[in-house]
Amino acid sequence: MVKNDKRKIVILGDSHARNCAAGLQHQLGRKYTVTGYVKPGAGMKLIVQSGKEEIEKLHGEDVVVVWGGFSDISKQNSQEALRQLSKFAKKCQDVNMIVMSTPQRHDLMPSSCVNSEVFRFNRLLGKRMKLYTKTKILDTDLNRDCFTKHGLHMNSSGKDQLIMKLAGMTESVTVKNSGPNIELQWKGTGINLGNIETNKVSRFGGENQVSKFEEGEVSKPQLNNRQRRNPALKDQDCLWQM
Repeated sequence: MVKNDKRKIVILGDSHARNCAAGLQHQLGRKYTVTGYVKPGAGMKLIVQSGKEEIEKLHGEDVVVVWGGFSDISKQNSQEALRQLSKFAKKCQDVNMIVMSTPQRHDLMPSSCVNSEVFRFNRLLGKRMKLYTKTKILDTDLNRDCFTKHGLHMNSSGKDQLIMKLAGMTESVTVKNSGPNIELQWKGTGINLGNIETNKVSRFGGENQVSKFEEGEVSKPQLNNRQRRNPALKDQDCLWQM
């Protein structure tokens, strides 16, 4: 049986997340397996309950993407959305998580009470998610031309830009959290292997003699084994005797 070592990405969201799974799969390629659960008009409580069985099988290098809160904000229920999301993030602390911020509604005036609540929701979202080290926020604040004429959802251009940003962050968190590099040391010396260059030619041991490291000690200059000459002696019949 062939071992499946692909990293898994599960996207949970409302109507804004439509087609994100297919686009992200195309962007990331075969290194990842992307699955999407989209529930248009759903609140955060229903969104985070999607794909429960699959999420329980995820490992430390997998990623969960959550994009919701839009419906809750419109119904003046943003505090409940934040509570449900915090509860979900606490439950999934061993998995990488990316939470998408809520975009502004361009079908309404920027000064509308709904857009003011969107701004407040995103600000509190950033504060809440700081409590979880493996959770990141992806900003969805794009220009007006990235949305449809109606202004509620992103058009194909805006969705493509967002998917590229999501793909970059996904690769970033999976590489960063894949585990630290381990530095080994020579036994009993405290010398880091990363700071030692081996197989250098020694100038002390004759031509082309290579210095070596023995376990538990650092190599020392080796003296030449060539026999020394005795010092010259003076003789009465000769100037010098060698």
